[in-house]
Amino acid sequence: METALFTVQSTYTEAMIANLSDVVWKYGEIGRRSRLLITGMVVVLAVLLLLLTDKWWLLFAVLLGWLIGLRLSPKMFAKQAIKAYRSNKSVQNLPLRFDFYNDYFTQTSKKGVTKIFYHDLHQIVIVDQMAYLFLAINQAAVVPLADLTASEVAFFETLKQQAK
Repeated sequence: METALFTVQSTYTEAMIANLSDVVWKYGEIGRRSRLLITGMVVVLAVLLLLLTDKWWLLFAVLLGWLIGLRLSPKMFAKQAIKAYRSNKSVQNLPLRFDFYNDYFTQTSKKGVTKIFYHDLHQIVIVDQMAYLFLAINQAAVVPLADLTASEVAFFETLKQQAK
């Protein structure tokens, strides 16, 4: 049986979900796609307004709507994620254990064990003493780094560099 390089304990909390949704919006592919879609729609609408009307105030209203939309979208995204977390009692405050090996990590909870190979990770983001190991564009294993040694934190930095 292979021995883990190191182990991290965590708890699946509402705050973790709020932070994850923020990271997904700021750094994840789904956030980039959403911002691009919102911006694209505004550009098309702005061009149509410029071509079809001389009412400049409409253009300013559209641009103001764009700015408000970009500010509110992450909040709506987080609200949706928190609502899903609150509706699923079985995952609330769920204790998690992550065991890290050379080629993969395991996530263990009372729900079971999941084995994920590093080469299968979609993206790795390290922000505010947390590592977000993205399994998909909107799903990540969230690993707290605050209690890890410098070499263990460096392990995540190396993973991040290799994932690029």
